[in-house]
Amino acid sequence: MKNKLKRITLGAFFLFTLSCSTDNNEITKVAEPSSVTNMIQKPTSNINNPFENIGELHNQFLTQMYTANVTSEDVVNNSALAFANSNGYDTSMVSTADVKNIVDQALAMEPTTDNLNALAATYNFSDAYKTELNKLFLFLSYPSYISIDEIQNSLVNIEVEYMNAPVTATEKDNLLRLIVIARYSTEYWINRLPSEYYTMAKGKLFNRLLGAIGCDILGAAVGAFVFGAVSGGTLAPIGLYVGAMAGSAAAQVEISKNGL
Repeated sequence: MKNKLKRITLGAFFLFTLSCSTDNNEITKVAEPSSVTNMIQKPTSNINNPFENIGELHNQFLTQMYTANVTSEDVVNNSALAFANSNGYDTSMVSTADVKNIVDQALAMEPTTDNLNALAATYNFSDAYKTELNKLFLFLSYPSYISIDEIQNSLVNIEVEYMNAPVTATEKDNLLRLIVIARYSTEYWINRLPSEYYTMAKGKLFNRLLGAIGCDILGAAVGAFVFGAVSGGTLAPIGLYVGAMAGSAAAQVEISKNGL
């Protein structure tokens, strides 16, 4: 398990390493996390996103895994499928091995241009879609955030851009699903990170926060690619939804067991 933690630490959590400025090395003045019951609240949005319920369900699942003190990634993967199925997603064509594959890819991935280009080449998505997806990769790797409000507002702005993105209807739907996951993930992890993180320097806190959010975003993106590719696109929403839940819950297991 230590090897898994090291891989995650070097992947989705810490290879977004931020080039912390002097300001970002100051101790953060951020409110203590709120109680677990507030992790499902709706985050700010400037549009009427038709996939808002995906974010709500995502945070409900993570909260359930947290309150149940789940410490097994196998349990996470099985539970993600069962939760999705109970909420109207037909997961009959998705196995726990498929979910594990998505999670392993997502947790080991860095949000870099090279990796995005590799995904585009593997799954053959359009240049226009890649351009829009790159906005989330840049969001995860931006080195100079000065506040949590700035992080949240960045996602709100990207969501508006996604609503007006020059992509196909199917690509737009996937982008809107991804950004909902990102917004709700941010809300969740702001409240979920251990309270001692809020005494860290800004750069360290934001690094860990973005790493946790990245597990959701990359899990969702990889899930959509993997299942979209094998199904002609019809299973992409299921892969996106399950990948986000399982990716973030797996990260949550590692935080609970080993810390960061």
